[in-house]
Amino acid sequence: MEYFVALLELSGIFVILAIGVNYLVGNAGVMFVGQIAFFAVGAYATAIMTTLFGLSPVIASLAGAFISVGIAAAFGLVMRRLSGQFLLISSLGLCEIVRSLVNNATFSGGAQGITIPESLFSNTLLPRPLQMPLLELALLALEILFFYRLDRSPKGRLVRALRDDPILLTSLGYSTTRIQGEVLIMSAVWASIAGSLFAHYSQYIDPTSFTMIESLMILIVVMIGGVSSIGGSVLAGIILIILPGILRLLYLPSSVVGPIHQISFALFVLVVLKFKPKGILGRVTLP
Repeated sequence: MEYFVALLELSGIFVILAIGVNYLVGNAGVMFVGQIAFFAVGAYATAIMTTLFGLSPVIASLAGAFISVGIAAAFGLVMRRLSGQFLLISSLGLCEIVRSLVNNATFSGGAQGITIPESLFSNTLLPRPLQMPLLELALLALEILFFYRLDRSPKGRLVRALRDDPILLTSLGYSTTRIQGEVLIMSAVWASIAGSLFAHYSQYIDPTSFTMIESLMILIVVMIGGVSSIGGSVLAGIILIILPGILRLLYLPSSVVGPIHQISFALFVLVVLKFKPKGILGRVTLP
């Protein structure tokens, strides 16, 4: 039972990350796949500030979110001159910059990583098995409500117009780069929060958890679940995390489980894209 709870906790973390990516890629039409960089910032900020400086996990998580906002705002200036595949490549470059920084810096533990010995709820009366699931459920509900209300607000209509007809949006006097930057910042904050949760979930982080491959995996989750669909991101995030976990229960050798996981994952993606090109619950095609 504890194993399945751990799988649900991990899937909850990546669902929180995927929803922010989905809004940026699906609703705004911005091909930015560098959220794993903000995910890493949140994780390392939490780990460093709680272990080295003794700050509370809440303050450390807020600090990671503020750092992510600064990075996103700076990258937003770069976005003014980039679009399409050039923006995609530069966002992957941001992932590599952050990964290389934490891999070589002494304050981040370098390649050896950082161990987080204390639990996020070490001073609460909540039973240990319920601590992380309840927090993730609360944050996930808050994130879904946030993006749901945003999508139905005047700002949300501007975001969709940015995806559908940016030229018309510009002709009406709106700044497309400003809207892109605002959506990127919102997505970065939620990615940082997911990273903070991941640090406390794993209690150990190192640079290998924050590579470009993880960024592409999150994009696959968005594509499979459905672009511009919150429910799709939730469903796909749970399926693609729990699927390999179930394979481990077959008690097969690790040399066999790995290839089976890769083959089954690839087949699942191909089947979904064949019969549901917009994703399981998708409404629009990937920009």
